[in-house]
Amino acid sequence: MYKFYLGEKEREMKTSWDELTPGEFIIIAGLLKRFSKGDITLFDLRILMTLLLIGIDIKRIRTGGHMDENIYHLSRELDFFFRIEYEDEKAFSAFSPKLRQQLLKKFPEDLEQLPEVRVAARLKKHIHLNVEFGKNILPEVKKGRMSLPGYKFVIIDNIAQTSLTALQYAEAQKVVSQYNQNESSALLDLLCGILYQDNYSEEIALELDKQFAGINSDIKEAVLLNFLAITNFIVHRTKYAILFDRPKKSTKQHKYSLGLSENMYMLSKKGYGDSKQMENAGLFKFFDLLIKEMSDQAAELKASGKKLGEIAEIMNLTIEQVNDLL
Repeated sequence: MYKFYLGEKEREMKTSWDELTPGEFIIIAGLLKRFSKGDITLFDLRILMTLLLIGIDIKRIRTGGHMDENIYHLSRELDFFFRIEYEDEKAFSAFSPKLRQQLLKKFPEDLEQLPEVRVAARLKKHIHLNVEFGKNILPEVKKGRMSLPGYKFVIIDNIAQTSLTALQYAEAQKVVSQYNQNESSALLDLLCGILYQDNYSEEIALELDKQFAGINSDIKEAVLLNFLAITNFIVHRTKYAILFDRPKKSTKQHKYSLGLSENMYMLSKKGYGDSKQMENAGLFKFFDLLIKEMSDQAAELKASGKKLGEIAEIMNLTIEQVNDLL
């Protein structure tokens, strides 16, 4: 967040997801949905988000005025929610590290027109929404006077903590996968029912989804966006990344790349507890058990005389990942 003057009034500009209030996040989730559908452009999106985050009603902006110009320049600095991706990865990697860093957030036409920049301007590119953070911005969802508490997800002393159970997370992921195939409002209702209850129960989730049917769609889109952001955080920025990051070229089915439900059954068969205990286990405890199983398998393969490359191939991991396990 940074402070600045717009006219004679000091204002603040938020520059990260973690700084957003629940109300701001809900509105932005709705705007991002419109952008994803092609209803508004990136230019529109940045202007609308800028106005929201500095607390100015769009109706007060007079076209052609100084404030209009200032809002435009401020919006060009609002980039925490996206990155620019170039389709020709080989050509992009040939640019200097400094330019590659700039091109993740700035379009070539906004940079000094050096030869490299002019080359970048000719490359095909697209906008990738950068939604990744370790916080449940919506700790509760309100319907009228009723407040439905959600799951906890926080970072304390660089350690992620959550109240999500293994089954709750697995069921939520299943619904998200279905929603990606069929954007049904009923699936969003069910996702909210899964994530917004005190002690997870499939039966309660099915009852709660009826209550979410009457809630504003932007709120439900925000619940989805928040869960996706937390999933991205787990996958990319925690020690559990090894559970999701596999060599791209491999097409083999390995036991740790099975679905979460199958892994619960596998751990139960291994003697870590019955199926109900695995379902009710805290999400990170469940992930810890999976990593332990992977470490044990890697150690057994090494003890049998397998080389690192062979272990990596058998387990569908990189050699670096195998070394981490050992």
